[in-house]
Amino acid sequence: MAQKRRLEVPRKVQEDELEDEGPGWKDWFLRDYARYWYWIAMGFLNILIYFQLQWSFGVDWKVALFLAGLAAATQGFAYIRIWGSGGPLDRQE
Repeated sequence: MAQKRRLEVPRKVQEDELEDEGPGWKDWFLRDYARYWYWIAMGFLNILIYFQLQWSFGVDWKVALFLAGLAAATQGFAYIRIWGSGGPLDRQE
């Protein structure tokens, strides 16, 4: 049988084409999408801490609110360290 000849020409990728692609899905997932889910999960965790301290341990509502607020402050600090200015997932980089 006859063999068909095939001519392959390598395509040169210009540097401009690589820079115009923008951030990929992984970058978007970590910098934007995970940031929103972080706040949803932390809000749920704070509500869970508040009610579990009251129901399971019989703690007064003022103490439970203080401890949930302390947890929220810790979560805010973690958010700033991760997604804030100079953090590993800073959006401005």
